[in-house]
Amino acid sequence: KDRRRRMVFSVVVHITVKPEHVETIRLKLIEASTIYKADQGTIDWFVMQSTEKENEFAIYERYENEEGFKIHIANPYYAQFGPYVVPLLVEGHPIKVLKYNELDTSKTVVPPEKTW
Repeated sequence: KDRRRRMVFSVVVHITVKPEHVETIRLKLIEASTIYKADQGTIDWFVMQSTEKENEFAIYERYENEEGFKIHIANPYYAQFGPYVVPLLVEGHPIKVLKYNELDTSKTVVPPEKTW
């Protein structure tokens, strides 16, 4: 099924972890991914570690729509995930959450000519 043809709701999360907790967070994020991928309305839930700073991580979450995200945050695992992770973050670097609607890339488009 081509998922590019419908509106997809995406969330990008950035976290910076205390260096001594890198492996703990890496394992927790992998565990979270396996749990959250099973949620109804979730297309995928990717976890990534920076290639430049090993204590920086990103999560890329894809949902069928915003309702899928609501199902995600209603998952009982979500209630314990934050309290587990937050104490391991670098002070002054709170969790950064960005929400997006993915653009439809299923059709060829022609941008306007440059006029500036």
